[in-house]
Amino acid sequence: MNDLRYALRGFRRAPAFVATVVLTIALGLGLNTSVFTIFDAYVLRPLAIRDPGSLYEVFFQDRRGWGKRLSWGQYRDLRALPISSESFAHKSAFARSERGPMLGNVVTGEAFRVLGAAPALGRTLLPEDATLPLGEPVLVLSYDAWRGKFGGDSGVVGRKVVVHGIPLTVVGVAQQRFTGIGTLPPDFWAPVTLLSRLEGSEDLFGAKEPEVLRAVLRLRPGVDERQARAVLATWAAHATATLPDSVRWTHVDLVSVASALPLTPETIAMFTPAVVAFGLVLLIACANVANVMLARGVARQREIGIRLALGAGRERLVRQLFTESALLAMPAAVLGYATSRWTIDAAVRLMFASAPAEFTPYLRVIALSPDLRVFAFVLLAALAAALAFGLVPALQATRPQIVQASRGEVDPTSRPGRMRAALVVGQIGICCLLLIVTGVLLRGARKADRLPTGMRTSDVVQLDLDEHARGAALRRLRSEPIVSDIGASTQAPLDGMYPSLGVRVSGAAGIAVAAVAFVDAGFFRVLDVPIVRGRAFTADEERQATPVAVVSEATAHALWPTGDPIGQFVEQSAEPPRTSRLARVRSARVIGLSRNAVSGWIGTGLERPVIYYPTRADSGGTNILARVIGDASQARQRIDRDIAAVDQSAVIEIHTLDDYLAVQRWPFKIFSWVSSAIGAIALVLTLIVALRYE
Repeated sequence: MNDLRYALRGFRRAPAFVATVVLTIALGLGLNTSVFTIFDAYVLRPLAIRDPGSLYEVFFQDRRGWGKRLSWGQYRDLRALPISSESFAHKSAFARSERGPMLGNVVTGEAFRVLGAAPALGRTLLPEDATLPLGEPVLVLSYDAWRGKFGGDSGVVGRKVVVHGIPLTVVGVAQQRFTGIGTLPPDFWAPVTLLSRLEGSEDLFGAKEPEVLRAVLRLRPGVDERQARAVLATWAAHATATLPDSVRWTHVDLVSVASALPLTPETIAMFTPAVVAFGLVLLIACANVANVMLARGVARQREIGIRLALGAGRERLVRQLFTESALLAMPAAVLGYATSRWTIDAAVRLMFASAPAEFTPYLRVIALSPDLRVFAFVLLAALAAALAFGLVPALQATRPQIVQASRGEVDPTSRPGRMRAALVVGQIGICCLLLIVTGVLLRGARKADRLPTGMRTSDVVQLDLDEHARGAALRRLRSEPIVSDIGASTQAPLDGMYPSLGVRVSGAAGIAVAAVAFVDAGFFRVLDVPIVRGRAFTADEERQATPVAVVSEATAHALWPTGDPIGQFVEQSAEPPRTSRLARVRSARVIGLSRNAVSGWIGTGLERPVIYYPTRADSGGTNILARVIGDASQARQRIDRDIAAVDQSAVIEIHTLDDYLAVQRWPFKIFSWVSSAIGAIALVLTLIVALRYE
């Protein structure tokens, strides 16, 4: 208490010193607390579900490393295994509603019981809601969707909401803390029996049995992860024994769903750059304050010398000086916490404000509210900072020759100037490192804005159509006067990477990895991707799925570095599944050579090999690309409105390619802005201490 009272009296006489230390440390603490708050919310904080530690999501991979999901029949077999006491299956589904785009999660009827979720209004989904063949057309709203899209209307239960053209009855609203599982909180939950109607996709319970479900198991007491993996691996080997060797399921993993993101090496690696960058800023701040403390220690040499002469022990003085540092760290912790809240709020607002307007409804952020772990972190970080900036100056200040110090003379053997110089050099070194990283990211953002796509995007609209309404929608689209041409592709040109495939020249041993897409001839015309040699697909080849291919220049260079690809045969290096489109083009004759174009993601550049196989616009699973006349955004709205007049559920999503391109460039902008802010803060702190040192 005497130390505290003495420190407070000293601080009252030096308000500028106190303000400098508190503000400097608070800035570093605030940035680091922001990162920890996000890490805590996504990784450490348990989800609001029953016994989250025993729930695991099951993931399978085949020999090629491709992730596999489950068909309805496979899920039924899986849930019968003796390793789990209860389970449910789910799948995310984007759908358009009368209230705007909504992210849904279709689940089996027992999902809410397994998760232990209670409603805030009405009821949750029940097993009878998901009875075959169609189930009940009902949904449960999330709390945020209820407040944001329905204004928190307590009378919403019992109302009908039109989702993807289907009137669904709202039977309940989930509690505020319940956001399901995973990183993207959904707007609603609906029975899995409605999946094909909400997505306009193949019937989950039909003859084709599409593999789209993800299973969540609650392990039985006494069953650990190792035992569960062994049982699941045996089941997977048996379930896929009749498939070609390359597509058999050979790897199984269990991932905890206790938190939004599992604590895995991949998750840690994702957060590491931010932790290192913000940690370096805090280190610069501590060095800055340590320099100030050293200067203050020199000014207090006479005081310290007199106290030593009166018999005070060095340990006693070090304790008092460290008490002063800890006392300064406490208001810095409070101000740092406030800074972190402001930083998080500003970052979220910036994220939504800077994203392309058409895609902001699809952004989701879980609640980034603080908890005891956040408060403990900021307190411990403040004490660690106090130790970092206070201990060395305290030791240095209590080493003087008593006689010289009592006269107010600086002890030449203490050499505080060297320590201050070392701190300045360290700060400049760290600052230079951060500025170099900032420069790299800024250059990357500029390059991302200038990366060529190899295709035309300015007047192209992409549509994802309901399979049941595809024919009527295409007829209406072809009659639109503002549409000059249409094309089709199984892979969206600028919405995620094309899948990879091992290919080789027929009869050769060497294998190349190429992206693959099924397209029609209109794809090349609409996107202005020229066929430089040979030709594109004919209507007969598209209709009959003839085993022919158009390869990109990068593919030709990889497979025929000195030869002519036209007329050659390219074959897959592994046997594809019999139900896959690829089974029809196991070996294909090359009929055309196209210019290089981006294969889904601009980060791959133009040099990734691509192979195009034929399909037609009216076949299932294809995205429609429409070249429009005039402004693409206005054309998108008109096309959307006109097709909805034919069938309200026909359009699942519709966006311009420029919007997709802006979304791909957006993360580069965010990273460059964040790194610029970090670099600027580090530079300012370093300049302040350097000027003070001079």
